[in-house]
Amino acid sequence: MLEYPNTFPFPNEIINGWNARLKGSELKLLLVVVRQTLGWVIDQETGMRKEEDWITYNQLREKTGLSTQPLSSAIDSLVGYELIQVRSLDGRLLDTPYKRQLEGRRRGSFIYRLNLTVLKTSSHYFENKSSTVLKTKNNKINSIQNKTLQNIYTAYKEKINNRSRLTGAAKRKIVTRLETYSEKELLKAIDNFSKDYWWVEKNAHRGIAWFFHTDDRIEGFIHMKPRSGKDTHKDWNQPKEGKYEKYKK
Repeated sequence: MLEYPNTFPFPNEIINGWNARLKGSELKLLLVVVRQTLGWVIDQETGMRKEEDWITYNQLREKTGLSTQPLSSAIDSLVGYELIQVRSLDGRLLDTPYKRQLEGRRRGSFIYRLNLTVLKTSSHYFENKSSTVLKTKNNKINSIQNKTLQNIYTAYKEKINNRSRLTGAAKRKIVTRLETYSEKELLKAIDNFSKDYWWVEKNAHRGIAWFFHTDDRIEGFIHMKPRSGKDTHKDWNQPKEGKYEKYKK
């Protein structure tokens, strides 16, 4: 009998089905969750293994080797596929990115567990090579993200610069900021900026990618008190008067 030390039970469904369908970052995260749960025996007599584990965000980054953005995306995907569940330390289910963002600011760590029910019954996910169920979940996640992006873009155009375009760089910047801030907070940053005549006059032309460039910039816009003045976002969106127009009789 071949024996190898330091091993633990591993669900066949992950290798036989999900392995070919998950992105590399998603599989890395799933492997860590399996190791942190099924990889630990909590009762030597019965052989009972852990069902869940408390893991900090920094621990996940270290164990997966992933940076913040791909790690957050992997968590969102695995929760969306119902392969893992994420809960707060007091037991609340954190089943949306927004709930995890709020809880992350409070504590920065969650309880992770495998959804064994889905794993044990996941064979039906792979009966059709088109992976209809998986595509449906992917489409649902993308639909939510696209709606949020569109809401933010629309607010930016209406309140800051109606000539701005949602470029690829702009999309990436917004998605990155959504890892730290909620949609509501980003909309507040846009609103505050639009009410400050100096920021509008000096920076409204810089574009969306500039606006969402860093968390620090958004933090400043969220908490600033707009300065009132004669210039508003409406002035920016209108054709400017010629340089010497005011001197004409």
